[in-house]
Amino acid sequence: MRKYLISILLVLVMLLNSSTALAEVTITEFRDISLGYGSTHPIKSDEEMFSVADVVYELSFLENSFPLLKETQIPINVVHKRFTHKKYGSLGDFATRDGILYLFAFQRPNVRITVNGIEIPYNASLNRYFVSHGIGHLVRFRYLSDKDLRDYVNKIRQPDKKEHRDGYDEYYNNPEELFAEDFRSVFGSELARRVVFKPCYSRPGPEEKVWILTKTELIKEYPLTCTERLEWYKIDKEEGVKEINRCKKVWDEKSKHKDIDGAKAAHVWADQIRGAMGLPLQ
Repeated sequence: MRKYLISILLVLVMLLNSSTALAEVTITEFRDISLGYGSTHPIKSDEEMFSVADVVYELSFLENSFPLLKETQIPINVVHKRFTHKKYGSLGDFATRDGILYLFAFQRPNVRITVNGIEIPYNASLNRYFVSHGIGHLVRFRYLSDKDLRDYVNKIRQPDKKEHRDGYDEYYNNPEELFAEDFRSVFGSELARRVVFKPCYSRPGPEEKVWILTKTELIKEYPLTCTERLEWYKIDKEEGVKEINRCKKVWDEKSKHKDIDGAKAAHVWADQIRGAMGLPLQ
């Protein structure tokens, strides 16, 4: 067993020369491990083993796209064996309700993909996928109640909007997997998102992203696009009214200085908010 207590800040300086991050991640490597959820199996080659570097890269990306992780202790166990769950079969990641993420060896396709004009092994994309998907489970267990998850599926995702897709496993349509896949698709890196979206739903968009940010209380600090802000104001009417009132002040100020374009822009934005909130346009 090899164990590392990794400050992502230090790892980023060494690997990415990127922005500051605060989370502390414990990554422990195991040759084998005993879990009550299923059984492990020998790997056929070292190429099946999970890359610790890919774990660090994806976590560093997620800390920027989902800042709540900067305040979260994340224990990750990288196990150099394949894993078969008693109920769900072969898995590359498994997250427990007490906040531990396990990453397992798995059979990898001999495929390469092109990212930004550079050809890389598909393995890296799969590694990133399992990390983002697994972190999605941890976010759900830590920050959302069972009722929150039911509301998300029934009110935001709406089961009657599922799409029929041949060859898709119904397993990925269950609420836990749907949320983890949505989290990966919304907040994961480009490589994590390159793996096919597995539930029989359309990929998540601004509505799903804003719902997650609202429930985890990140929404007010997050750099939202205009479309995402409109989704937020549908949920939080009080914030929408505040923004409309701010637009009125901007309109008054711009009109006072005969800035016609500026005044018009403030009026248009206020009406977009009213439309999103179901209020009469002015």
